[in-house]
Amino acid sequence: MLFVTIALLCLLFQNVASAPYDVQVKRASEVTHTGISLFGHAGLGACGFVDTDNDPIVGISTIIFGTGGNCNQWMEVTNTANGKTVLVRTRDSCTSCGRDDIILSPSAFASIGDIALGELNVQWHFKAKDFTPSATPKPSPAPPHSTPKPSTSTPKPTPKPSTAQKP
Repeated sequence: MLFVTIALLCLLFQNVASAPYDVQVKRASEVTHTGISLFGHAGLGACGFVDTDNDPIVGISTIIFGTGGNCNQWMEVTNTANGKTVLVRTRDSCTSCGRDDIILSPSAFASIGDIALGELNVQWHFKAKDFTPSATPKPSPAPPHSTPKPSTSTPKPTPKPSTAQKP
């Protein structure tokens, strides 16, 4: 009897194991989150780094932050009202944030929206773990455009050397 039960369980397991698997597993960099962004002053973050208000950093909800597996991971944040984006580095957690809400440093917030608004509707996603933003070289300023002015004076003839000898 035990043998028959085990055989039936094996057949059942075989059918379940060979069933089609429709669920797609997405990497974190492929998941787009939609939430609210506030801004907050930088300092010592939950990742253990001290940052300034001028650094492009972000704090994410404690739900997503977990034990800090996303520390130093880059994110792309887009202001849904104007389409402006900014790249920021995960450096902190946000205990008062909803699951998909974030807190940007003042400089990062100001680069995609008016800081006087205080909050923005945003979409964001993590970049790949090995992502590092490339430094975009600033174009050198164009030299002032000037056209040489034609000379208005008539050139003076160059004197020819004298072949006569002086007495």
